[in-house]
Amino acid sequence: MARMNDPRRAELLAERLAEYEAAGLEGHRSARFARDMIARSARGKSFTAGQRKWVMSIIEEPLPTPKDPERHAAILAAAEVEGLKTRTRDI
Repeated sequence: MARMNDPRRAELLAERLAEYEAAGLEGHRSARFARDMIARSARGKSFTAGQRKWVMSIIEEPLPTPKDPERHAAILAAAEVEGLKTRTRDI
């Protein structure tokens, strides 16, 4: 890919973040990192060399997919069971 500046990387990253969210992967670590980098760019800060490398890998690589789609679907279905709640400790 041709050389580009950080604001252009942030634009491409925002498009990719929308794809992550559409696929239900908004909690994925790459999506969280993308959100942070978009906010960093909006503040006028530039990316470090390592951040640029990770940003470009997010932009260029395909979205992650589960290795076992059947098991993944079962886990998502189980998470939607009504009446299931997490225990919280009284502090």
